Amino acid sequence: MATAKQLAWRKKFVEKYGRRKKGSTSQSRGQSMANKSNNKQGVVSWLTSVIALGIGLSNVFIRMGEASAKPAGEKWPWFSHCMISDYAGVAVNTGPGTWQSKPKFEAERLIRGYAPILGGVAFKKGTSYLAKTAKIKSLIPRLGL
Repeated sequence: MATAKQLAWRKKFVEKYGRRKKGSTSQSRGQSMANKSNNKQGVVSWLTSVIALGIGLSNVFIRMGEASAKPAGEKWPWFSHCMISDYAGVAVNTGPGTWQSKPKFEAERLIRGYAPILGGVAFKKGTSYLAKTAKIKSLIPRLGL
């Protein structure tokens, strides 16, 4: 049984700090994980993610547009060859229907393949920084989004 002095101390403690949570740490972790579901991605972050994805995939979209102009039997082989050569940095074919025995490294092909990906990452990082520093999120309710 608690003494009057202990009860007075507990009352002061509860008034100052609130009640102690009961339960094991695994239960409290489960509760905190459940509360994290309320943290949804904002509209600004979602839009910048979609735009960054479009920037990163722009090389693929361009190559798909170029492949659509090819005759029916050459679309897929031409597209796959361009994707492989852009991301591997080698030119494996010198002309239509001819193949080199030794692939030739070309840095321009690497730039064509990886520059849009780096541009998308830089865009996302830059807009994330601006959203934090310039408080762009406060403008969104005014725009009606």
